[in-house]
Amino acid sequence: MPLRNRHTVRIEAVAVAVMLAAFASTTHDADAQVVRDHRSGGSSDGKEWTPPSTTPSAPPPAVNGPPPTAPGEFAFQNVVSKHYLSAAGSLRMSPTRGATEKFRIVRERGTSFERIQSASNQFVMANADVRKPPAALSSTAGEATLFSLSSRGAGSYAGAFEIVLKAAPTWTLQQDGDVTGLKPTVSAWNVTSNARALFWITKCGDIGTGQEYALRPVGATTGSARQRFVRQSDGTYALEIGSRKYWSATGGGGNAPGKGSDGYPIEYKDSIGAYEKFKVIDQGNCTYAIQTAKGWYFGMKAGSWNWSTISTRISDPNAAPSIGYVAYWELMPIGL
Repeated sequence: MPLRNRHTVRIEAVAVAVMLAAFASTTHDADAQVVRDHRSGGSSDGKEWTPPSTTPSAPPPAVNGPPPTAPGEFAFQNVVSKHYLSAAGSLRMSPTRGATEKFRIVRERGTSFERIQSASNQFVMANADVRKPPAALSSTAGEATLFSLSSRGAGSYAGAFEIVLKAAPTWTLQQDGDVTGLKPTVSAWNVTSNARALFWITKCGDIGTGQEYALRPVGATTGSARQRFVRQSDGTYALEIGSRKYWSATGGGGNAPGKGSDGYPIEYKDSIGAYEKFKVIDQGNCTYAIQTAKGWYFGMKAGSWNWSTISTRISDPNAAPSIGYVAYWELMPIGL
């Protein structure tokens, strides 16, 4: 797609302003788009993802109290450039992930919409002022800061999300400008299913309990099937894969690929014992190490990104690259 000139940006900003004005005069909201979450390998029926239709609904009743906030923080990584949404002074993209690239997701109570809030308590906003960039930061939580985070269920960019403006459901936040350079920008863009409008969302900090995530080794571009991380009374986690089946490190860990039950170092059990508990260790940079009951770590062969290469015999995650493995993981939320 060719880069836009200033005249095009101005036209698009005017269009956003018109949509926001029209939105303010209506009493109906569009339901958030709901699609299937990512499974490893795509959808079960093999069909390509298509956007669902929306239907009007009456405004929800008022509910007292502060809006719920998803636990911890999140980073938004663009699928095309691999850069991160950043609130470093202004809304921009950054090639690295630090404090200004972490955001809270604040849900609008009684609805299925969210606000994306920076560490400095500013909100990502679709800007209706044609004199300013189409996407910016705002200290006020207005209608132009409400989005739905719609997950892509299948296709080339499975596991990614579109950030869809509530006031104009065909408008998504998109990376623009020099997507391969050091200073790509972001803007509101009237598109559907465009790769520049897709963001991987990765967890930072507290992972909560009962939340579902796809595991992705650092450096890979797709995640595994879902696991529910259930916090135990001792602070460890059980990883539930559905139907009350839990990950189990065979023998408590220490097995290379091809070892353990059925040639895999991971089994699935019906109940939670010592070997079904794992420490999920936050590294402070939106990555995690997963430690077994006997002190070993999960790792995967770098570059293969194949679960047949999973190992529970990593003694030091920092040293894993020296033997061709990655032992740090990103957690990609399911069903935001």
